[in-house]
Amino acid sequence: ARNMKDKIAVALLLLVAPAARAKEGFSVGAGVEAGYDGNVWLLADDKLDKPGTDTKSDDKYYDMESATDTVLSFYGRLDWEFRAAGGKKSRLRIQPGASLYMQNASKTHASLAAELTHDVWKGGDVFVRGGLVPARFRKNYLVTADPDGSSKRYDQGISSEVEVAAGVESRIAKPLDGKLWVGGGAEGFNAPFENRSQAILEGGASLGLDVGKRVGVGLSVRRSMASTGSDTVAPPAAARHSRRLVPSGTVIVCGSRTAPAMV
Repeated sequence: ARNMKDKIAVALLLLVAPAARAKEGFSVGAGVEAGYDGNVWLLADDKLDKPGTDTKSDDKYYDMESATDTVLSFYGRLDWEFRAAGGKKSRLRIQPGASLYMQNASKTHASLAAELTHDVWKGGDVFVRGGLVPARFRKNYLVTADPDGSSKRYDQGISSEVEVAAGVESRIAKPLDGKLWVGGGAEGFNAPFENRSQAILEGGASLGLDVGKRVGVGLSVRRSMASTGSDTVAPPAAARHSRRLVPSGTVIVCGSRTAPAMV
């Protein structure tokens, strides 16, 4: 089966409600992002009509209701701004969130992100950020099959993901900002699907436009490459031979300079 994920997420609305922001100290905020996922379960084109057809718990498409979905991502944030070495301003941001899938409730998951930003020049800074998704239902994978293929049993593949990225953000022309970043991460799976674990390389760019003191709009484009294992339970050697690079892309339009939710 093809493991390509074609994903386009376009936010329809993002509400940001930060507290009055001081030059230094703490501030809080919250937001919601609406998006669209065009291939929720990483299915081949000729399998996109299969979700929603199975009713037994060990069937291939059980608990997979739709190939596409609308995703609402909710998140809060806590910012701490302070003066670092050399008197330059720095900011630590903690951002918990949750992504709610409207048709595929089993896909709903929580996330946590953290970002450290340091001013380097006027209107420009460097940043390091990390993200965690503790548990997410990827799809059902084959566990056992009769020799003649007449009976097959599937089970849920649950993954956890960690990613780290670093980049630079700079004022292009008031009120327009640009951001570039590169990063990587790892995704691990529950037993017996450990061979599905993969390494991820990622890069991205974004443009942000400040509309007011508390709200902005932006466009973020992210491209990632993942080295993946086998779709089924297989010995490590077979899994290694089946590894290949899988590209995926994300386009997110958002209304804040907060980190996009991990959908």
